[in-house]
Amino acid sequence: MAPTGDTAVVLLKSPKDWTRWLALIKTKAVNNDLWQHIDPSIASPPSFTPPVKPLPAQYASPGAETATTASLTAAQFQRYNAEILVWQEELKDHRKKVKVITEIEDHVIRTAGTYWSTIESVTGLHARLVKLKERVAPSTYAREQEVIRRYEQVRIEAKSTRTEEWLAEWENALRDAIELHLPDVQDTRPTRHFLQAVEKINPLFTQTWFNTIEANAVMSPETQLKTVTPDGFQIAQIFRNQHSLRSNTTQGAFTAHTFQREQAPSSLKPEECPLHRCHDLDNCYTFNKAKRPDDWTWNKRAASEAVKIIERDTESQEKYRDILTEAKEFLNDQGESGTESQTATLCQPEPACYPPGVCRTS
Repeated sequence: MAPTGDTAVVLLKSPKDWTRWLALIKTKAVNNDLWQHIDPSIASPPSFTPPVKPLPAQYASPGAETATTASLTAAQFQRYNAEILVWQEELKDHRKKVKVITEIEDHVIRTAGTYWSTIESVTGLHARLVKLKERVAPSTYAREQEVIRRYEQVRIEAKSTRTEEWLAEWENALRDAIELHLPDVQDTRPTRHFLQAVEKINPLFTQTWFNTIEANAVMSPETQLKTVTPDGFQIAQIFRNQHSLRSNTTQGAFTAHTFQREQAPSSLKPEECPLHRCHDLDNCYTFNKAKRPDDWTWNKRAASEAVKIIERDTESQEKYRDILTEAKEFLNDQGESGTESQTATLCQPEPACYPPGVCRTS
């Protein structure tokens, strides 16, 4: 079992695994008040020994080195009995900690991988962790370079298709960078870096917060900006909450008879086609193959727009899979030699793109 109680286990395969590998061990040790006894950064940690059982002589009158419980007075016996109860509780706690240390040491042995030879001849959890630290732990410089690389990388990897995963990577990289006191994560820099990273996902979010920060800087120059600006973790949580809200409100897009842009219209009204604004969705030949006349054909602009609309969410891609494939195949066939203008109107002359008499602009 992993030290954290999770099913995931981090294997110590190379120096880059050291920090996370040790962090899992430290978490369980700290939770059980054991880290000070096994911390490999401490040369001589406090000893971990069982509590000493009280003796009756300790509570007897001076000089009674061989005193027994029977020879104690009532008051002496009461003190002795109270100390015995405390000792029993301490012994129970000690035994629990011994069990945890055994579990952690077993985990170290199972996950040390190719570094097993480093600790094979060493006994004791602390001694083994010290040996592994000497052998595996990266230097401070190497650690800083790795954290800087991850922090720089995560800043350019923000994608709308894996936002939650990216947010977790951002928080992990930022936490490590702060722990190393890197200059790039001081003051309000992490917040600005985050806003720049998510600009392509939600430009309005980025611009709004940049405006807010700038307004605070101008209107309250005497106030430290970092005290009125969300830090790197807080801005990530704000973005997570708003992104989740946006996803929920737009999840219904491309449901049955709906290609909504901002707000689903009343069920009593026909749905507007997002591709050809001059007619309703139910009357659009592009998204209703069964209604197309024999002489209906694609045009280059309509195919391009249809692909963009359908690929906005997975539900639409599933519902209009055939349409998406058909549009992409048409565009591939056209290639660079396509003769139709990209600026041509989306609606072809009747009846090519919609049934006769439906176009509201004719």
